[in-house]
Amino acid sequence: MKILGELKYGDRDEGSEGEATNETASAPRSPDAGAERDDAQESGADHYAAAVGAYLRGDFDEALDDLAKAKAAGEDPAEVCTATAQIYLERKEFDKAVEAYEELLEIDSANGAAQFNYGLALEALERYDQARKAFEVAAERSPELSEAYLGLGGACLKTQDPEAARHAYETYLEKDPDSFSAEFGIAVSYQLQENYDKAIERYVLALERNPDATEVLTNLAGVYIKTANYQDAENCFRRLLKSDPDNAKAHEGLAYVLYRLDHLEAAKGHYEKLTALDAESYEGWYNLGLVTQKIGDYEGAAPPYKKALEIREDSVEAHLNLAACYQETDRAADARKLYQ
Repeated sequence: MKILGELKYGDRDEGSEGEATNETASAPRSPDAGAERDDAQESGADHYAAAVGAYLRGDFDEALDDLAKAKAAGEDPAEVCTATAQIYLERKEFDKAVEAYEELLEIDSANGAAQFNYGLALEALERYDQARKAFEVAAERSPELSEAYLGLGGACLKTQDPEAARHAYETYLEKDPDSFSAEFGIAVSYQLQENYDKAIERYVLALERNPDATEVLTNLAGVYIKTANYQDAENCFRRLLKSDPDNAKAHEGLAYVLYRLDHLEAAKGHYEKLTALDAESYEGWYNLGLVTQKIGDYEGAAPPYKKALEIREDSVEAHLNLAACYQETDRAADARKLYQ
C-alpha cells in the first residue's frame, strides 16, 4: 500500500483572519521583541522550505536536519512531525516513523492519513494488533480513506481474525469493485477458515484481475492439493514455472502433485531441479531419493538419501530408506550399520 500524503510547502494554513478571539490581553511588546518573534518565524519557515528542497533532491539526512531546526525555531509542529514521519517511513526506519507519528497524533488526533501511515509503520514492525487498531481508527475518522480498509484487512489476517478481515476487504470492494488486493485478501480469509470451495472461487476471481500473480497461483495450488485436485494444482505450478523457471517452490509443488498422479519420472525431474536450485533442501533430497526408490533405481536413490542425511543426520526415515536401498543392491553390511 502506498504512503498517504506528501511534503508540502506554500499551501499551509497561516492562521484565520477576521475572527474574534478569547485571548487574555497582555502588556504591549516592545518593537524589538516583535522583531525577534518575526525573525524566529521566518527562520522556521526557511528551514522548512530547505527541508522540502532536500527531500526533493533525495537528501533525507539533510531534510531531517532542517526539519529539526524548523521545529526548534517554532515552525508548526504538526507540519514538521508529518514531514519527519513520512521521511522515516520512506527510509524504512519504522521505529522512528512510529515515534514521529505518535507525536503527530498527540497534536492532531483526528488526522486519518497519519493514523493510516502509523498503521503501515506498525505493520512493518510486525506489531499487528496495534496496526489493526490504527487502521480501525483511520477508517472511523476518515471514512473516505478507503485504503484504511485494505490495511485493516491485512492486519486482521495477521491477527488470525479472517472473519473481520473479510468484512474489511468487502467494504473496500464496495468502493473499488475491481480491486485485486481485496479479492485476494477475501480468498485468503476463506482459506484460513478451511472453506476451500469459497477460497477457490475468490482466488479464480483474483486471477482474472492479475493472471500472473505468483501469490495467488501458489495459494490456489495449495488449496487444490488440500482438496486432492492434483491436476488443477499441476496447472497452477506450471503457470508459475512459465513465468519463473527457477521458482524452487513451484518445482517442489509440481514434483509433489506429479508423484500423487503417479508420474514418477516427471516428479523425479522436478525434484532434481529443486535440489539444483536449493542444495540445502532436506525435503528436496529426501523426496528425490524416495521417488527414485519408487521407480526401482535403488542405486540411484542412495546418493540423495545420503545428501538428506548430511543436512538432517537424525532423520529416521532417510536412514531406513537408505538401508533398504543398500539391501536391494547387495550391500548388506552397509545396511546393518544403518539399522544399528
